[in-house]
This record gives sequence, C-alpha cells and structure tokens, in this order.
Amino acid sequence: MNMLATPDDPKAAPPEAVLVPITLRAKQAAAVLCLSERTVKELAAAGTLPSFKLGTCRLFNRAELQRWADARQAEAAAPLAEGGAH
Repeated sequence: MNMLATPDDPKAAPPEAVLVPITLRAKQAAAVLCLSERTVKELAAAGTLPSFKLGTCRLFNRAELQRWADARQAEAAAPLAEGGAH
C-alpha cells in the first residue's frame, strides 16, 4: 500500500495514521514560522515566543506557535484595517 497517497485516495492511510509532532525543536519551529533558527531561539529566550524546557532542550508546542503566529498576523493587519500606513 502506498503510504504517501493523497487524502482523497481511497487507498490512503487513515488520518490517525499520519503522525504530526505536537512538540517541535527550534529548527522545526523555525521552519513552521518561516524564521531563522537563531531568531526562534532569541525570541524564546526573551520570552516572546512560547516555549518550554525539558532538561536542556527547548521545545515548542505546535498549537501555541500557531496561536502566536495568528496573533502577530492580526497585529500586523490591524493598522491596515484602520486605514493606517501600508
């Protein structure tokens, strides 16, 4: 069976078979946010980007990253919606 089948393919693996990590390392978080790994680490160290430490490893919750990115997008769009600078 082709495990890389498209979602509309009847032979595709059921949705529960697709594993998406809940927690990400800095490099993965950077890829999700389209930021450099260095920027992600700096934002996390400053407490700007939500993260937590497990031992010596800093991890990022995927859902929290999405909420953080959504909030930044809303902040960026607010001046445009109010007729501010472009």
